Amino acid sequence: MNTRTICLSALLVSAPAAHASLIKFDFAGTLSNAIFGSAIAPGDSFSASFLLDTLAPVSASTSTSNRYDSVFTDVSITIDGVTPTPYPGSPTYFVTAFNQDFITLSFNFDGTVAPFNGAGFGTIGRFQVSYFATGLLGSLADLNSLDVDLLQTLSPRNPLVHVFGGDSSPLILSLASVSPVTIPEPASLALLASALCGFGVNHRYRKTLRTQQA
Repeated sequence: MNTRTICLSALLVSAPAAHASLIKFDFAGTLSNAIFGSAIAPGDSFSASFLLDTLAPVSASTSTSNRYDSVFTDVSITIDGVTPTPYPGSPTYFVTAFNQDFITLSFNFDGTVAPFNGAGFGTIGRFQVSYFATGLLGSLADLNSLDVDLLQTLSPRNPLVHVFGGDSSPLILSLASVSPVTIPEPASLALLASALCGFGVNHRYRKTLRTQQA
């Protein structure tokens, strides 16, 4: 192996590790209660999958909590095969983190359409789940202190679907998965591109040299 190839290989090895700020959540289960006035009945299936960005900026703050509005991507939620319509107001999907104690993931939906159908006050339906981590979060509620190892040791608390001014239906979960999602940093991608380009140049150089020596 010549010096050029060794250098290019070292460039690939020295590229910084990809940054993992995204956490993937997957839930599946059934609803335990009916919600009066809606299409939701006991035994209805429920599924949810979404990504949470631990580097999302704080949207609102108090002395004891932070709220993060631009925190979720790739949200897919169904109730008995129906995909609820996101709530047209604000916030729609958000996280509230309280001191060092717990975080709550909330997803607001349009309560006037299926599957909520105007039950309760007929404005907002919600899927909500909490994770309690007493003393394990930052000194002030901070998503940056979350990690997959921590979340995997915690059980989701009080997962439910409910409507404002109406009934709640606790979820019986058969799946509650938390896993990391690794996204390469721009610097890593740039180094990788440079290295691959260098390998290409090196390959063409050696091919041309062999042709000339033939």
